Amino acid sequence: MTRLRSPEFRKELKEYCDRLGRLYDEPTIILSGSTALEEEMPWSDVDLIVIADFKKPFLQRLEELAPSVDSRFSFEVAGYTLQEFMDMLDSLNIKAIEAIEEGFPVRSGPGYKELKRKLNELKSMGIRRTKCSYRLEQTPSGC
Repeated sequence: MTRLRSPEFRKELKEYCDRLGRLYDEPTIILSGSTALEEEMPWSDVDLIVIADFKKPFLQRLEELAPSVDSRFSFEVAGYTLQEFMDMLDSLNIKAIEAIEEGFPVRSGPGYKELKRKLNELKSMGIRRTKCSYRLEQTPSGC
């Protein structure tokens, strides 16, 4: 059974997301990586991306975002502002693109639709996946 199908995992994830919902106004929380794809291994961590109106610098956010120490699951959490995450999409950051493309939105805050729109815009511009990254295809001049 994958984690996503595990009642214990779903309960702990919900409790964690509820706590983040009390800390931040309408956060977007995206489950990404192998757990979202249901391809995790026993040693895999649980990748979560939190997009919220953070006031603290990136590294200082980690303390607030840390899951409970008695968690049965190894959560790997990163927090970004909406603008920071949009900038990551603009720079074709593979983690950002895959989170929106393949991730599972546990909570869809107001910025989630904007992130999906941005990814669709990049696709319309010719974004393509290579073996290890993403790039924009060159379009012939005059087209």
